[in-house]
Amino acid sequence: AVVSTQSTGDSDCLGDGRCYTPHPREGYLLQITHSNSDKAALFIGDPAHLFHSITTSDYTARFLWRDLPNTLELFLMYVVSLSGALAIFNAVPGLYLDGQHMLDAFLDLVLGGHHGHKGWVMFVVMATSTGLVGVNVIVAFVSVCVMYQ
Repeated sequence: AVVSTQSTGDSDCLGDGRCYTPHPREGYLLQITHSNSDKAALFIGDPAHLFHSITTSDYTARFLWRDLPNTLELFLMYVVSLSGALAIFNAVPGLYLDGQHMLDAFLDLVLGGHHGHKGWVMFVVMATSTGLVGVNVIVAFVSVCVMYQ
């Protein structure tokens, strides 16, 4: 943006005498105001970036904590993410996880009365998935250790 002290019009100047004119490659010059405030903010760039980075709501805090809705929303998003991740992890057919019992029921359904190969299939699948979980935990631990050295 080009900053000057000479105005080309009232719309591109602030009350302190600074006037802003956007460079043609930088996009648009937008003046953002709030209905309850006399202060303005200038944005220079693509309006689509502004649209995707700002959220508004009709909520007006009259008491308590002003950021309570946003904090509660963020907390609940973390709770849902953690619960979903634990549910998916628990469904892995590994040793001592519920996925072991799901795999057993699935093999009973698929193989029917023919249980001759069920033990080997369960062993291979459970050993593989348990090994992959173990490798994943080790890699995550090493990457965290390397990151904080």
